[in-house]
Amino acid sequence: MKFLLFTSTILFFSVTTSIAQTKIIEGGEAYYITTDIGYNLYGEYLNENGAYDYKTNTRSTEPIAFLNEDGTGLWQNYGTSKAKMIWGVECNEDGTPKKIETQYGAVYNLWYMKKEQVIFNGKPEGDVDKWDVVQLSIRFEEKKIAILGERTKKY
Repeated sequence: MKFLLFTSTILFFSVTTSIAQTKIIEGGEAYYITTDIGYNLYGEYLNENGAYDYKTNTRSTEPIAFLNEDGTGLWQNYGTSKAKMIWGVECNEDGTPKKIETQYGAVYNLWYMKKEQVIFNGKPEGDVDKWDVVQLSIRFEEKKIAILGERTKKY
């Protein structure tokens, strides 16, 4: 009886602590992504170094990124419209996030795929349904998460 209880407990914890991951293929290579890395990634990331608008006397917060908990969101490049996308952070097959520890925090690969064309100077531009990868960093002392080093949000 004790053995059965012990086995059930181990099985319960191994099932409840697993992290969901999705397999993607890019360039003939298989990668795994997850939306759960132990930090609240969800929300709007604004550009810290936006261009200055002399007409309104303000600084722009574009381009932005917006990450939803369900792996959807918005992506914007400089001078373009916002596009719907899907996203995830690279992980191992078991769902453990892949990261590089640095002196200021940790760095991850953020994979995203635009699901609609962006508009640049009034014309459609860029790839749709193609995975791209950018850097996502956790800055421990600043309590910030950054995408491409410029789009940030506090955690």
